[in-house]
Parts: sequence; C-alpha cells; structure tokens
Amino acid sequence: MKSSLLFLLALIVVITSYGQSVDYNKIILPDNAKDISIEERLVQIAWKNNPTTAMAANNVQSDLYRLRKSQWSVLDHLRFQGNLNEFTIKGRDTSDPTNMANFFPRYNISLNFTLGDFVTTPLDNKIARKSYENEGESLKQLKLQLRADVLRRYLHYKTARELFEIQKGYFDDLSAKFDLDKRKFNNGEITLNEFNTSKDRFDNQQIKKITTNESYQQSKLDLEELLGLKLEEIL
Repeated sequence: MKSSLLFLLALIVVITSYGQSVDYNKIILPDNAKDISIEERLVQIAWKNNPTTAMAANNVQSDLYRLRKSQWSVLDHLRFQGNLNEFTIKGRDTSDPTNMANFFPRYNISLNFTLGDFVTTPLDNKIARKSYENEGESLKQLKLQLRADVLRRYLHYKTARELFEIQKGYFDDLSAKFDLDKRKFNNGEITLNEFNTSKDRFDNQQIKKITTNESYQQSKLDLEELLGLKLEEIL
C-alpha cells in the first residue's frame, strides 16, 4: 500500500513537471515592468544593449519575410499583359474594316504551372516556415542564455565585492597595527623578530587585498561587458 502511494505521488510529480512550460515573455521582463529587482533590471539592460540580441531579432524578422515571400510565390505563375497603343486608347475605327481585329484584346491574362510546381511550392513554404520557427527558437534560447549569464556574472560581482570589502577591512586594521609596530621598533619597544612578524602579516594581507581587488574589478568588467554600460550608471 505504501509503495503504491509513493508511486502515485511520483507519477503526479512527473505529470505536473511535463505539463509546465516556459513563458519566454517573462524571461526578459518588458521595459514598463514596475517594482522589479536589480537583477531583473540588469537582464533588461543587457537584452536591450547586446548587439547579439538585435541580430537574432533581425534574423527572425528576415525569415518571416522569406516565409511570406514563399507563400506569395504562387503569383509568379500568373501573367498579366496589356496592349497600349493608339487603338486601345482611342478605340477602334469601325468604319475601317482593317482595324477591326488589330491590337485587340487590350489585356491578356495567363496562368502557367508545371507539375513540379505542385510539389516544390508547398515544400518551399514548409522549409521557409521551419526556418522561421528555428530562428524563433534560437531567440528563445538566447533569452535563457543571456539571463543566466547576467545573473551569474552579477552574483560573481557581488561575491567578489564583498570579499574585497572584508579583505580591505582586514588590511586597514593590520596597516594601523603595522604603523604602530614600526614606531615601537624604532623606539626599541619591540624586537626585530616581532617587527618582522608584523611586517609579514602586513605583506600577506596586502597581497590578499590586491588579489581580491583584481577579482572584484574583473567581475565588474565581465558584467559591464554584457550590459554595455558602467555599473555606476545603473546602480
């Protein structure tokens, strides 16, 4: 009984998960969205300023035009021809029997198909439609990738910034202590060994400060690469 219940619950979870679909209109929130987090705002900016997204949108639009062109290609088989001359403009002179059959009719319409057209035209339309759909799917994939990249880089930026601030606090405290130890050493209040120990600690903290600052600045540049703007202009 217990195993049957567990199986039923697992089946419900599987069915529910398969029933869920991604709303790609919410992957990148619209510009008029209000009360959004800084993360969502950064995603918006990256999507708006990234040239790759513009190219992807243009590819979708171009394939839509190709699809429409393919759908209307059937009109290529329709021919329309008009005769324009003094007789079609002024009309026939019925008193002159030699003009009775000349330059008429004024318009000619023809429709020409080959047997292959009945196969290739629908296939061309299907190919154009699939290409259009594929570009649409590529645009969706780009939305997912860009969102993940922005959120990942912003998380890295925040972590690197916090680590740098912590390390800077350690360094500032140790720097004050090292300045005090230098005065003590100059005054003969501590030994050379004690001074060297203090200096080693100071140098190690300085190295860590430089390293964490480099990581912090690099993470900032990585995020700004996607945003196309400096963080100071946004935050």
